Amino acid sequence: LSVQIGIALKNSILIERILYLSRHDSLTGLYNRAYFEELLAKLHQYSKKYGNKFSILLIDINDLKYTNDTFGHEAGDLLLRNFVKGVRSYISENDIFARLGGDEFALVFINQSRSDVEIIAERIKADFQSKPFTYCGSEIGCIGFGYGISVFPDDAVNLDELLKLADKRMYENKKKVKSLFD
Repeated sequence: LSVQIGIALKNSILIERILYLSRHDSLTGLYNRAYFEELLAKLHQYSKKYGNKFSILLIDINDLKYTNDTFGHEAGDLLLRNFVKGVRSYISENDIFARLGGDEFALVFINQSRSDVEIIAERIKADFQSKPFTYCGSEIGCIGFGYGISVFPDDAVNLDELLKLADKRMYENKKKVKSLFD
């Protein structure tokens, strides 16, 4: 009986681990893109039904490829983990935070206005600008990013349109910020 209980516990732990890995990014521990899309779809349906508002914030980190190419992928991975740690200090447990891939991230804020989310994004940006990223004792530079915000239902009621609009605004923001330094 004890052997069977041991096997059942081991299988239970393995199933939990597999479930975790199917929903989370292995580097950052954030939700992965697939699970983010599932959570967002559920939130969208709930918000349509009950008339709630939510805001989507898409973020694209600047120059991660440069960091990887110049200092190595270990430095890039550390930069990503530091970014996630810094962002987490500005969000609540109710907010959804996911890594969409590479250097792109998504946050969803429930019952937050565009101006509230913009304030959060700008505070995060200012925080990273005040603390240069270092790797192996060398200062690499500040973590910068572009971002875009869309709000349900103010900007659109269709989820695909909300995501496309946030993405479009993110790239407009990145272009505007990059042009300041060119």
